Amino acid sequence: MGVRALRKSSLSWWARGLKPLLFKEVRELVRDPRIWIPFVISALIMPVLGLVIGASMGEAFRGAQSRVKAGIVVADPSPLAREVVARLLELGPARGVDLVVLNVSGVDEALSKALELGLESVVVLSQGFGKSLEERRRPNVTMLYVVRTLSLFASPRGARVRSLLEDVVAEHLISGAGVSLDLVKRPLEEVAVTYIASKGILLSGNVGMVVASLALPAMMVPVVVMIVAVGVVQMAATATAVENEERTLEVLLTLPVSRFTILLSKLLGSFAVALIGSLLSILGLLAYFYVLPSAAVSLGRPGLASLNTLVDAASLAWIVASLLVALFFAASLGIVVGALSSDVRIAGALSGPLVMLIFIPGYYIALADTLSLSQPLRALLYTLPITQPVILSNETVAARLPAETPLYIAASLAVSLLTVMVVSRAFTLETLERIQRALAGLWRRRRGATRGG
Repeated sequence: MGVRALRKSSLSWWARGLKPLLFKEVRELVRDPRIWIPFVISALIMPVLGLVIGASMGEAFRGAQSRVKAGIVVADPSPLAREVVARLLELGPARGVDLVVLNVSGVDEALSKALELGLESVVVLSQGFGKSLEERRRPNVTMLYVVRTLSLFASPRGARVRSLLEDVVAEHLISGAGVSLDLVKRPLEEVAVTYIASKGILLSGNVGMVVASLALPAMMVPVVVMIVAVGVVQMAATATAVENEERTLEVLLTLPVSRFTILLSKLLGSFAVALIGSLLSILGLLAYFYVLPSAAVSLGRPGLASLNTLVDAASLAWIVASLLVALFFAASLGIVVGALSSDVRIAGALSGPLVMLIFIPGYYIALADTLSLSQPLRALLYTLPITQPVILSNETVAARLPAETPLYIAASLAVSLLTVMVVSRAFTLETLERIQRALAGLWRRRRGATRGG
């Protein structure tokens, strides 16, 4: 009898209170272009983020591998110096280096000539270069590098000229020893295998390339997660602020419905619309794990670690579940901001600092070694709804997810629901009007001070 009465009461609460309010929220959110157009545009951008990064890496790599124009200044008149120059001119084209002999004196003139001819580096064989070689000593040279563009992925192209010069000098020094230059430079036949201790996985390839291939996704994926959360906050804040402008929220608070039901309907409505808009973002997030390795293979770098072997389906499922909880919490924050704002402009002004509160811990997680953090701090980051998907996505790539991950997600959901319950206690018409008047006064004084300045 008690179970039947409880079920009947729950159905009545759903049919008479929550259901009509929830449908109203969804209809209004979908109809208002100020709500969904920016969010959809942001969601459409997410899936191509990995492709853009992969394309930029490819462009930088191809640029780094193109031919280098360099100059050489011979300040030493010795025959041995001229012999080295002749050898450089002979080997340069095969190494992708086009050398030009410059008849200048001094570094300043060499720099002017390099800028005039579009050279990327200049080698100056200093006085006494040939004598040092004869005495089997390191000769002095001056390397002038001209950097015209900066790229995150491209190494200095002028370093190729220095490598060529080092090979020519080393070739001369070992002449007559009966060994080849290649044997001296690479005395070992290495088969590189990298063991990722935190994942328990063996990967073939150079350790530097493997670590680099993991570090970039581990840093960029949290940024994508933060962008999605920020979009939900702004959408929910704008939607609630629009109701304040049109006085709809005041009418809702006078209805014979509990404040918790009103707040929950707004929260679920914003969450539903945000979830629809975030589907592309979530799909883009999943695709991101597989785009960069494909781009690396297309660049001829098979030694890069494949994220397919590092990120399993279970880890992706936990990330998606955590992201859903984060969207739920972000929607609740946005509703609070919108309810405290008398119009959309004030909601936008309040959303700015709130966005920074999301990004600051997110960037900290993206750049820090989370495995070295203390256990209480890691537990806190795993429990907070905003930081949880960030640290999950980071450690999915770099390490194993902790066994307590389901408990952390449940705790994060509990924090979100607790936030809704606490806010509903203060969700009264009188409280909102008092706070809105205070915020509006601060907004007007700020604008007045800005205009006066």
